[in-house]
Amino acid sequence: MVCTTKYSSEDVADTAESYTVADNLLKSTKGWYWLSDEQRQRIAEPLNSLTGSDVPVATPIPQPRSDIEARDKRLSDAVAEVHRLIEGDRIVQVRVGRHFAAGIDTEEQLDAALGSFREECLHHIGMNKRILIQ
Repeated sequence: MVCTTKYSSEDVADTAESYTVADNLLKSTKGWYWLSDEQRQRIAEPLNSLTGSDVPVATPIPQPRSDIEARDKRLSDAVAEVHRLIEGDRIVQVRVGRHFAAGIDTEEQLDAALGSFREECLHHIGMNKRILIQ
């Protein structure tokens, strides 16, 4: 690994590995190969740009770790864009975390959170939407 700045080679390697995995997950998304080369390149660029081992000198020191923390969001956004391009306005994202944000301590709380999640999904299904769970 070539490190062109003061980062540890471990930070750079972790970032590159993490984004290589994300890129592979993106490419396994149903419909990925139905998109044009230009669309695939545009969607994958935020992930692909971080699969290498070179870090520009002007990059802030905490950036590699921040990039790792942002990986799941970037992957999620890329997958959502693939679905949006294929499904058009039928796609809707449902964020599971918002139904469980208060935490779960009891069976009743679990039932309430699952019920809330189910109701949101049913609402979108009733509107003929395809749900992308996030």
